[in-house]
Amino acid sequence: MSVDDAEWGTEQSRERSRLRILLDQYQALVYTFGATVVLATIGAVIDVAAGPMTDSTKLAHQISGLIGATAVVLGMCLLLIIALWSILVVTSR
Repeated sequence: MSVDDAEWGTEQSRERSRLRILLDQYQALVYTFGATVVLATIGAVIDVAAGPMTDSTKLAHQISGLIGATAVVLGMCLLLIIALWSILVVTSR
């Protein structure tokens, strides 16, 4: 048993520690992903709650569309960051 094995303990605690380290390193990406999911959900809920498109629900549908578009743009930025980060990791090896 090496020193590293003694520090990590069991296999389950080792995996948990790796996950914790990964989440600490990529905390901004995790928060961005969470914000994207929340915005998309809010937009969809507003759209469903507004019901069919009428003159009285037009504003609610426009707002839900803007929130959904914001989620799409944020998601695209997230994908771009992940792609650039992946290229950086691959080229550094």
